[in-house]
Amino acid sequence: MTAPYDAMADWEVPLWNQQAGIWSGHVTTREIDGAVIDEHDVVTDVAIDLAGNRYAQRVVATRGAASEVRSFTAHWDGRDLVVQNARFAARARAVDGRVLLLTARSSDGRVETFETILLLSELTRARTIQHVEDGVLAAITIVSDERRIAPVPGIDFAGEPLPRLDPAP
Repeated sequence: MTAPYDAMADWEVPLWNQQAGIWSGHVTTREIDGAVIDEHDVVTDVAIDLAGNRYAQRVVATRGAASEVRSFTAHWDGRDLVVQNARFAARARAVDGRVLLLTARSSDGRVETFETILLLSELTRARTIQHVEDGVLAAITIVSDERRIAPVPGIDFAGEPLPRLDPAP
């Protein structure tokens, strides 16, 4: 396995580091005919340590009063961020100074996703995700108005929330 700093171009390192922190946005998933099949708010917490070859992500999707939490960890193999767990396998790579491309496949091989993350500024990004089921484009997701609400992650490298430093009221 090649360490990320040894494989990445100079422009890739800042792009990856700018993904760290806590991001908040709104998710809309549509069928190909345009019908909305899911809509919810999302908070994505990302911890990145290129020198230590560590990555963790925790996603909290909120639909009304219900929340769903998913976490995963990853590592770099050269320029590629690699995820392998019981649910899915994925690879992500920097395309240019503003764009990351992620491809993922479910563990049963039936579902694939192709995600583009466009860094619009230090505080905003746009994400689109194509969902392919059994070889057919089934849906498209847009994560709109995604803003970095904290530059420092609120999770550790196992994807678990860090203890709060301020006392809860």
